Amino acid sequence: MKLLIPGPVTLSSRVLKALSKQVISHRVEEFRRVLREALELLKQIYECDDEVVLLTGSGTLAVDAMIYSLVKPGDKVVLVSHGEFGLRAYKTLKSRGANVDVVQGDWSKPVDPEFVTNVIDDVKPNILMMIYTETSIGLTHRDAMKISKHAKAYDTIVLVDAVSALAGEKLSVENYYFDAVASCSQKAIAAPPGLSFVALSDEAIELVVKTPSKPLYYDLARYLEFHRRNETPYTPAVNLVYALREALREIVEYGVNNWIEKHSVRAGRLYSILGKHLEPLVKVESYRSNTVTAFKLPCGVSASDIIRAVKSRGYVVARGIGELREKIIRIGTMGDITLNDIDNVINIIIEYLESGASQGT
Repeated sequence: MKLLIPGPVTLSSRVLKALSKQVISHRVEEFRRVLREALELLKQIYECDDEVVLLTGSGTLAVDAMIYSLVKPGDKVVLVSHGEFGLRAYKTLKSRGANVDVVQGDWSKPVDPEFVTNVIDDVKPNILMMIYTETSIGLTHRDAMKISKHAKAYDTIVLVDAVSALAGEKLSVENYYFDAVASCSQKAIAAPPGLSFVALSDEAIELVVKTPSKPLYYDLARYLEFHRRNETPYTPAVNLVYALREALREIVEYGVNNWIEKHSVRAGRLYSILGKHLEPLVKVESYRSNTVTAFKLPCGVSASDIIRAVKSRGYVVARGIGELREKIIRIGTMGDITLNDIDNVINIIIEYLESGASQGT
């Protein structure tokens, strides 16, 4: 069964082999070397010369730790949100005690960047937060760099949820004026689920050290302290780090830009062919994600119908989230899959739609 979902993803044989290594102590030199190599490889993926923190936990942990380590109670925050994961960021920011101004997009098109910059001019926030790829709708916020550059006029710290973007979309921590970028292992990096990471600029590192009242497991300053001697403050998922290192090696050997382009080609194939039969959820083509595609379903067809049809032929695709649960399907382009797999899924869905199965004929 191959996974074409927004994550986790089907793993390569190389990554599976690395995952199967015997467990070792996380306080021995062998593991220190593995951790150091993984962190250095992550810097290449992030295009980051500063620090990357590695956490044992999902992408949500990385986002929450980023917020709690860089946002203080009472901070003024502008949040650019397009869907479910923007809403989750809002809830975490509010739980941290931030004053949040939300700039909300809809399910089919991105927020107008000029509107966002006007809000920034009015609020002059301490923090700007953006969801780079909104997994729930397959929208990549490709105005993020323009907006973050504008925010820097106010010395604003820029936080980015790149959980579904890293290694599948062009992204540079330094060149995009980002200060902290959260992501995880089980998406375009194509490693097993269970690890996440936050890349930090120099300014973010200074702020992480100063920010008070952080839960220990969220405190990125503590991870930085241990990482400088190639250790983790708490017991990590040792075998997942082995697998992550191997997945990152695959990306670097393939070429980071080539790896990103591979996802773009897969998404383009889905939109160009399946898009003739199902309406893409994101109307503006230039904002459609490389890693997660999303299509509206016609009346009488539910996401569960499509999922069953596809699964019967050896593949898994995903339904929507929340209000869109049965109204859309989401097809991931990540992991150890081929264009032939993409074509197979496209053909299965088209056959189902044309068969009249949804009308019971």
